[in-house]
Amino acid sequence: MKSVLYYPGFEVTSETWLKFALLYLERLRPIVPYSGDRFLTERFRRVIDSTDLIDPCRPDRSVAQRATLDAIETCERIIRHPSEYEDALGSGDILAHWRNKRSHDYTIFRDKYTNSWEAFLRENNFGTEGDWGMRTCRSLGFVYMTLLADGIARERALHVMTDQSEFDSLSIISSRAPLKAPDCHQVGRALVKLAIPADLDSISVERVLEFRERPGFKQRLLAFHQRVDEYIDSIENGTAKSDFFGAQGTLVRDFSDEVVSIGAGVVTGSLSIWTLMSASSSGLTEYARELAAAGALSASSIIALRTAWTNTRARRFARRYLADLRKLGTAS
Repeated sequence: MKSVLYYPGFEVTSETWLKFALLYLERLRPIVPYSGDRFLTERFRRVIDSTDLIDPCRPDRSVAQRATLDAIETCERIIRHPSEYEDALGSGDILAHWRNKRSHDYTIFRDKYTNSWEAFLRENNFGTEGDWGMRTCRSLGFVYMTLLADGIARERALHVMTDQSEFDSLSIISSRAPLKAPDCHQVGRALVKLAIPADLDSISVERVLEFRERPGFKQRLLAFHQRVDEYIDSIENGTAKSDFFGAQGTLVRDFSDEVVSIGAGVVTGSLSIWTLMSASSSGLTEYARELAAAGALSASSIIALRTAWTNTRARRFARRYLADLRKLGTAS
């Protein structure tokens, strides 16, 4: 989790989430084609210029081509079995929604796809041409961005993160397998609870930037991420202890204490991780209960997938993170 690929937007729109990223992330890499630079806000440009947090990721033709092929394959699967994807896509009649031109309010920039994707959208009436690329409905645009992010992550060995909860259910679509499948591996959604300053909304971005530049902060941040990665490894291998904070010792607790010291009081934010669990692990349901009981980390939504990443390195960088700060815990 040292460097994470951010999607779907060019920049973080929530200032509170941006401050969270400054406190808890080492590097954030939004997917920004060169043609998208003109749309960055002045506030986000200031963050780029004054910190090492933001490092835009430029999609090239090879990843655009792979994303196009993956998206066409995925959409064809959805066309054949739309009912299996209603929950993930949040629509009772997916195809009718995708074909409704009034819903085409999401632009996928041309640098992110090839001509085949444009032809597919036109052929199925799923998209219309806009000034900067093809316009589709939001849910189809999110499907494409999920697959694009997955392709970039595999190529550049990056974790994937978003700040939009709609992507939580879409994270498994890139598995290239139906949601219901026999002879499966297990994908679990783990939830790590992070300490956040209770008054984060009122703390200025400039104050957080100064805090991030304190001597030794980034070294402790990197050590914290190493512990998180090691713990997620142990979940995937079926060897994790239920108590994340207890298993990792004082380093995690001390870093959390340092983060919340910037404000007054502490609340709890959520970092959810979609991760592949070992197919040979026994008692996954009981294991999920133990994690939930621990409080520091819970697991839910164990989902079966027909295929899985067999290469450990590829599997690791296919992890997806969602930082959801809209339901913060009670201040203490």
